[in-house]
Parts: sequence; structure tokens; C-alpha cells
Amino acid sequence: MRTSTNSGRSSANCMLSSILIFLCPCNRSVTLTNSGNLVYGDYGVLLKNILWDSFNTSTDTLLPARVVHENMVLTSWRGSDDPAIGGFRLYLGPDGSGTIYNDYNIYCNHFSSDEMDNKLRNHSRDFRARFVMGFSGKREYWRWGVQGMNWSLIMAEPGNKCALNNYCGNYGVCNPNNKLECKCLPGFKPNAPEKWHSGDFPNGCDRNSTLCGENDVFFPVNMLSGDNTLKTVSVVDESACKKECLKSCDCKACSYDNDTNDCYILTQDPFDLREYADGYLTVFVRVAISDIELTVQSCEPCGINMIPYPLSTGPSCGDPNYFSFNCNTTSRQVSFMAPSGTYRVSSIDPDTRTFLIQVNDKGNLRLNYSLPFDLTSPRNFSSELSSEVTDEVEIAWEPPLETICNSSANCYGWSHSTCKSARDGKRRCLCTCSYRWDGAMLKCRKEKWMTLLLIIGITSVIILCAISSIYKWRRNITKRQVAISSLSIESSITEIEETEVEDSKHIG
Repeated sequence: MRTSTNSGRSSANCMLSSILIFLCPCNRSVTLTNSGNLVYGDYGVLLKNILWDSFNTSTDTLLPARVVHENMVLTSWRGSDDPAIGGFRLYLGPDGSGTIYNDYNIYCNHFSSDEMDNKLRNHSRDFRARFVMGFSGKREYWRWGVQGMNWSLIMAEPGNKCALNNYCGNYGVCNPNNKLECKCLPGFKPNAPEKWHSGDFPNGCDRNSTLCGENDVFFPVNMLSGDNTLKTVSVVDESACKKECLKSCDCKACSYDNDTNDCYILTQDPFDLREYADGYLTVFVRVAISDIELTVQSCEPCGINMIPYPLSTGPSCGDPNYFSFNCNTTSRQVSFMAPSGTYRVSSIDPDTRTFLIQVNDKGNLRLNYSLPFDLTSPRNFSSELSSEVTDEVEIAWEPPLETICNSSANCYGWSHSTCKSARDGKRRCLCTCSYRWDGAMLKCRKEKWMTLLLIIGITSVIILCAISSIYKWRRNITKRQVAISSLSIESSITEIEETEVEDSKHIG
């Protein structure tokens, strides 16, 4: 039963004053008190014998006069017009904190701000407000407007899907500012790629390989929960904490506390990872160096964002012609610089040579078309995905020319190349004879005609050797047959001569 309903769930209004509304022959009554508590008990001036009251029963609403006690539960409705017990429950504590459950699983225990908790702690002071566990899975703060004589929704949490428990799965990083909120850390791949772009992320990500070594690298990311922390070691600094993690292949990630010099070793797969989430624990996730494709001139990663060659965030890395990116080392965000402004980069895909940028109005986006960047068609995502982003535009980059060099030492790492003057007048790491530059593969590849000639040459040698072997074999056979024939003839002649001698003896 509600004291008033006008929150979008029902158009009906029901106002009850604190009067006796039912009296039975057994001297019991149902009363609505001034505090909003619906009480059923033995009739009397003070109703001392209360048999049932709404304040001590799990409903979806918390009124100002209701005392918040430990393990208090608010249960959602099943729908906007269906007051049956729904699937969401909010467990409240005296300090105003709470955890939302969906059936028996944790749905959300991380909220974007402390404002709602503060209002819950001080809810008894505002008799025009109420808290509701909404049927959509959000805890809601409503306030009564005297002028409009209606309830207005002031705030609702969780405000985005990244606050939901384990929304992106293991090793999945969530960013509510992206159309596609989840992405895998570098060196990881989605466990269910066919579901990933439709917004189904719980399967999370998996490592590209199970290799483990002392040269592994670390990527910084924020983690909403420290439940995976199993071991604490005292170290001198962050670098020592990473070295401690590298000692064991069981270490999946680590975190360092500057105040206590404690190093937290995580031996379970981390989850609830967030990108650009201030105020949460920073963890360094371990990644095999072999799972990260880097060239000798690739720029350093920006947070969890790889900057694949030829893209450049500075004059000392990447290709100068692609120097249109900036890395904010504080926020660990990548941005793209264009004539029409600077835009946040939400993702970079080296396989398709494309990246996504955030824009408020794609009609105002202007590119410098003298640079190797081209606007492609807008990306299509599921309608279930984040709507906080106004628009997201995909841009492609062209394959680069050979890397610029000053000497052959700059060509180290670029196999089959040497520093020479190119057609554009610049010195580049040009491919050596019989090799050709492949900008898509970022390496010098053997010319196909040279490969064909090599195959023909090898085949010819094999055929000649075979013919020579057959010729020698047949020649040896012929010699053997001639020798055998000669022996047969000599033997026959000898037999004839012996016969003639015997015959002459008999005649004589």
C-alpha cells in the first residue's frame, strides 16, 4: 500500500489520513500513521500490540520516518503497474551504503557518487522525499513538488552499465563514454567475439597466449573492487612491486599503495576494470610482451591504448606524417587533432587500420585531407549500447611509406632495408634488392617474380639431376648387358673349339 502514487507507475492517487479505517469485532484495526506507517494490531489508544506494520516489511519504498537498520531490504515491483515482488532487492546499511541484487546475484555495489548515500543517511530530515528500489534495477530518489503537486525523480543509480557487477567480464575494461562500453586489454581477445559487438560482454576476455616471462609488461587500469587481492608484500616503490609480480607466473596483476608501501599481488583474473575512473584502485595488469605487436618506432602505449605504427603521439616515435594524436599521461586518454578541433579516441584497430573518435556533431568534423586519414561510414552498433555518446565516427589511415632515417642505424629492426634517398627526396629505410615494401604488413617482402624464378631454378636443377641419374642408371645397365653377352659368346666359342678337338681325336 502506498501513501501516494504518482511516479510514472500509475496515474491513480490514494491519500489516507491517520484515522481508524477498519475495525473488526475482535477489537483489531488497520491504521495509517502520520509517519506513513501502515499498522495492523489490537485496538487501543496507543496500539501497543502491533501484529504487522509496513515499516518492518520489505516494500519498494523508504519513507523519511522509517529508521534504516542493518540488513534492511527494499524489494522492487515486478513492473510499473504490477506491485508483485520483482527481481531486484536493495540491501541497506545504517551508513546509507547498499548493494543491489538481481535474484541471488550481486547486480551493483558500486555507485558513481556519494550523494545518494548522503541523502539516505539524512532521509529522516526531508519529509517530502522518498527512496524507491525501482523495477528497472535502479535505486531512485523522488521528491514531492508542492507547486506541481507531483513526484519528481531527482536521481537514479546505477547511472551507467559500467557500475554493474562484472559487466565486461574478466580482463574486460569498461568506459561509459564509449558506444561500445567494453574492450579487451592489449594482449587479450574476446572469449565470444560474435557477441561482443552486440553488447553481450559477460564472457570477458582471454589472453592471446599463456606465455610468462621476466620481460612481461604492465598496463595501468582502475579496478572497482579489491576482492581479488590475495597477497600483500612490503616494497619500496611501484617498480619493485612490478618486479615482485614478475617472480611468479601466478601473478595476474599488482597494485602499489604509495602511503603504506604495500604491494598487492592478484593471483585471480581481475574483473570490474574501468578506464579513466578516478578514486578507484589502480592496478597494473600483466601482459606477455610477445602478445603486443610493436615496431622499433612504435609510440609508447597511452594507458591501455596501444598506438600502432605509423600513428604518432610525438616527434620521436611513429611516422611524422601521422603525428595527429596526443596522449594525456595524467588521464591516460588519447585524442585526435583535426582542423575542426580535438576529439577523444575511443578505440584503435590496427588490423583494419581504423580508429573511432567521439564527436558532438559529425557535420562539423573537418579533416586535413593532405594527411593520410580518410573518413569512413559511421559505425553501426546495437541500440542496447551506451547512449551517453552523441556520435562516434570511424576514420581510416593509409598504409605508410618506408620509415624516415638519418643513417642505416635507424633501420635496425626493419629487416632487408638500408637507409637511402627515396623518390620524395627524403632518406628512408628502402628495401634491398629483390625485396619490396609492404605498407599494410609494415615490412620488406620478397618480390613474387624472384620467388617464382627461385622455384623454377630449383625445379630445373631437380629435373636435370633426375635425368642425369636415369641416364647413368640406363648406361650401367647397358654395359652390364654387353658384358654378359660377351661372356656368353666367348663361352660358346670355347665350347665349339673343345668339341672340334674331341672330334678330330676320334677321327685320327
